[in-house]
Amino acid sequence: MPKPKLSGAQRRKLAKHRAAARLQRAGGERPLRAELLPPVRIEDLEGVRAYRHEMNRLYALMRSGDLATENGTRMVYVLREAANLARIEEELQLAGAIRAELLKLNTDRTFELLPVSPEIPPADPATPSPINIEGQS
Repeated sequence: MPKPKLSGAQRRKLAKHRAAARLQRAGGERPLRAELLPPVRIEDLEGVRAYRHEMNRLYALMRSGDLATENGTRMVYVLREAANLARIEEELQLAGAIRAELLKLNTDRTFELLPVSPEIPPADPATPSPINIEGQS
């Protein structure tokens, strides 16, 4: 009976296992574990660009074999989530700056913007809008 054909993932896993066994037999060192890496303080990473730089550094360590892929993948996942939050924060700051500029430009006109926070109640739809459209209010 012929052996069942292995999938690509199974072949890669088998090759990785064999390479680790060869390294162990030869007395070589195993790839670094996450605990042995220098600590990265997330609060030191300012903005999305810094998170991407850190992810690239971890990817390079995984490619060179200095960091176990399983550990690196977990670390990159956490960095990706933090980068998404940093991106959202940057977008909110930009939206706030745009809103401030709009308010500054429209100080002489009556212009109603959407409320920024839930504490500011929205305008009552029953009251007429202060914006004139084609001479009508």
